[in-house]
Amino acid sequence: VEVGSAIKECAGASVVSAPVTFTTNYASFTDTDDTNFEYAIEWLVAEGITLGCTDERFCPTRTVTREQMAGFLARALELPEPTGDHFVDDEGSSLEDKINRVAEAGITNGCTTWSFCPRYTLTRAHMASFLARALDLPPATTDHFSDDNALSYEDAINRLADAGIASGCTS
Repeated sequence: VEVGSAIKECAGASVVSAPVTFTTNYASFTDTDDTNFEYAIEWLVAEGITLGCTDERFCPTRTVTREQMAGFLARALELPEPTGDHFVDDEGSSLEDKINRVAEAGITNGCTTWSFCPRYTLTRAHMASFLARALDLPPATTDHFSDDNALSYEDAINRLADAGIASGCTS
């Protein structure tokens, strides 16, 4: 994959061009070819944020679990080693270390005081909460959507929209 970047003058002409090449050390996943997300998925793999569900497949239509989200965030943010074990229900999870890292970073409090619920799947609203805390986004200034009114996640959703990270599923 080759990515081009350039410094442009005010009229838009390139002054300096710097092509950058990166590789995932994998052939493209067989289930992401010609999708809108192929480049983003390849970038996530190249950055070490995620792997596929197998060596050949990414499984783009699968849901994401809370423990997988913890793994993505811990790797993306390069969170430090945890100093403690914060939850009783993540024993035996291959992502327990990542779960404890996001807990110590203040990105999650778990689903209860002592539980993380690692295998629960995330909704878009749950993901908004993880991301808004992980990115330390400021409070929202606008109510962007009508279908999230009265949800406990409404502020997180609007914070993502304010930051240009989320645009909703419809207008």
